[in-house]
Amino acid sequence: MHHKLAGAIPLGPGVEMRITWQPARGPDRPARLLVRLWRLHVEDGTWWTFPDRPGIVISAKDVPAFARAVVAAAAALESEHAT
Repeated sequence: MHHKLAGAIPLGPGVEMRITWQPARGPDRPARLLVRLWRLHVEDGTWWTFPDRPGIVISAKDVPAFARAVVAAAAALESEHAT
């Protein structure tokens, strides 16, 4: 309910890696990005996180550094693939 979907990468039937974000919810709860595995709940068709896999949480102050690191890693992979 609090997760706003930014993108998803299918990993197999009923499993996705989702990048979501949440707005700040007060001074002690800053805005954040979350990278987590989600699974399809077959009984009702809703998506849920895996409770035993907390994923990665990046607070708002760390987002620019995270973005630069992802861009650099993707560029390295792309150049590796091109050779």
